[in-house]
Amino acid sequence: MLCVDRVPGIGRNRFRCGTDSSNVQHRGIGCILSNRNVRAAGMCNGGRNTYATYCNTRNSNSIQDAKNCINKLPSVTGLAWGWVNAPSGKCKCTADTFSEAKNNLFKGCSNSIEAERYEGNIGLCECLLRIEKEWSSGFQGTLLIPVTGTHNPWELEIRFNKSANIQASYGNLTNKINDQIFVYRQSSWNDYPKINTTFYFEFVADGDVKPSNIILVLFDRQPVNISLIIVPSLSIFPSKPINISTNNGTYDYGAVLYASILFYESQRSGRLPANKRISWRGDSMLQDCGENGEDLTGGYFIDGSSLEKISSRTAQFTSVLAWGVIDYEDAYVKAGQLEYVRDAIRWSTDYLIKAHVNEREFYERVGDEEFRKILIDDWSRPEDILISRPTLKIDLNKDNLFVPGEAAAALAAASIVFRLSDPVYHSKLLTHARQLYNLAKNNNRHLFFLPSKGGNALAWAALWLLRATGEQSYLLDAKQHYIEFELDEYTHTIYEEYIRTIGVQVLMAKIIKEQIYRTVVERTCNNVVHNMQTTEKGLAYIDAFSKLKSTADMAFFCLQAADIGINTQEYLNFTTSQIGYMLGDSGRSYVVGVGQNYPKKPRDRGSSCPALPATCNKQAYLNPNANPYLLVGALVNGPSFGDFFYDDRLESKTNQVSVENNAGFQSAVAGLLYHQLDLGK
Repeated sequence: MLCVDRVPGIGRNRFRCGTDSSNVQHRGIGCILSNRNVRAAGMCNGGRNTYATYCNTRNSNSIQDAKNCINKLPSVTGLAWGWVNAPSGKCKCTADTFSEAKNNLFKGCSNSIEAERYEGNIGLCECLLRIEKEWSSGFQGTLLIPVTGTHNPWELEIRFNKSANIQASYGNLTNKINDQIFVYRQSSWNDYPKINTTFYFEFVADGDVKPSNIILVLFDRQPVNISLIIVPSLSIFPSKPINISTNNGTYDYGAVLYASILFYESQRSGRLPANKRISWRGDSMLQDCGENGEDLTGGYFIDGSSLEKISSRTAQFTSVLAWGVIDYEDAYVKAGQLEYVRDAIRWSTDYLIKAHVNEREFYERVGDEEFRKILIDDWSRPEDILISRPTLKIDLNKDNLFVPGEAAAALAAASIVFRLSDPVYHSKLLTHARQLYNLAKNNNRHLFFLPSKGGNALAWAALWLLRATGEQSYLLDAKQHYIEFELDEYTHTIYEEYIRTIGVQVLMAKIIKEQIYRTVVERTCNNVVHNMQTTEKGLAYIDAFSKLKSTADMAFFCLQAADIGINTQEYLNFTTSQIGYMLGDSGRSYVVGVGQNYPKKPRDRGSSCPALPATCNKQAYLNPNANPYLLVGALVNGPSFGDFFYDDRLESKTNQVSVENNAGFQSAVAGLLYHQLDLGK
């Protein structure tokens, strides 16, 4: 099933708008036939991706089934054409109208048909009709239409199958026919819709009508398909900050775990489960597809503002999150969070499996820098962004081999998490992990000149596969990678890319248990604990860009060193002090909604948007007040070296939130709870 089929809505048509280089909109419909089955599908070329859906008649050898499907499609005049690729050669039929194209194809190309396709300028776009309120005689709604071409000025037509009354504050009502057809045009004070943004039209319909009475919507005289969504009454969860103080002066680490997992749930993309706990989040980015229509929905937004999905970075945080669950599972059990954290990990690994579309191809990114800039200008809810996003697929034979290494590590680590609770899923994760690792290991080794270019990711993957399977081949590989890529490297200056190497060093000492690896870990952690520059209030200031993330990662790694008997109390004290700084020892909490004096304006779209039915736009981004919703559990980037923190949504250096930020932090908190409760005895 192609990903557009997954969009909920009215009727069976699901199309996206696309533009060619001259901004002339082309949309298409068609049927594909083969010797064994008949697939009738609507086609739409949008940007870099191709989407297909309409009707699907599988398990049939009948060409008539395809003809019947075509006959169901709208008969709209346009640039229609069809082509046939038959065993005896190609037959191409062109026409000025859609019906002529159908007739030509059926008359001239019906013998030995292998494939048929029609395309036409039929103007079918995906549109959301969001119902904010509904009563016995009417409803309040908003039409959300993706803008992928030039619209100067805009025109919107709404047709009902019975008499109705409409009130709208946007645009001018220029025509009304029989109280059933309403045409609105752009007012002089309205802005022109920008390309790659969403057009909003808010209205109230009355006169004993329901949303189902809308039979047609046209935008700039082109019909659009309507997907209906109904906004539930909100009970914002949670709406109050979480108290983490205890009677004995320590922190309630179990409550912090609860909060951090909630943050992960707030950053989910795709179709959300019915039991979602963040009521102000809804389904989003259901148009995420690969170059050939592969389903790339789901996964996590890598941060709260760009909404990008980056597989390598997703894999990095997932492996660290899984590590904490593996070693501190009893702490999650005591906190009542084990099932929730498993769900958080599965949400990530399900997406990584989707991204691994075949043995040799892997999608690294959905969204890019250009798309990020567009979104900043169109600050809106993830749920309101309807345009398709560019994707980056890598060839695992030659490109960016650190990506499959990171993905292999994450899937192998996660397989341990699910080994007992879901053996089938455990096996599936391991299968993908092995495939990705083998490709990373065997192809184009010359790319790995530095650990940060992939050598540490390759060792990271081998170690997690060793821990997941116990197979000695991975032990030999891990030792070889460790030597080949000089992963025992020591540096006084620790930076973000080097932290992955430290993770490798700790795993080597933990799994292989040889003194040579323990010595390297002790040297590295001693450097952080004794020599790292520290702020006046006690933060080990490791990296000026990633700030609290880097410190939390190091706190977790050194806690792992403590667990294997390396300077146990000293490293445990270090981790306690660094996590304590983030939770409030510094005079403020850096975790949203947790403790005292926490950040009120995290750089996050969903929580910064006003409650529906209000429109979310750049005014929400520039709003000087606190975010309307509490983004509970999000660890912000953090303060300057002077312990100064300016709570400002516009400042990514301080207020950026990211699923990466929370992974090492959450695993360190789980470890501290494990020690606090003496669960290792």
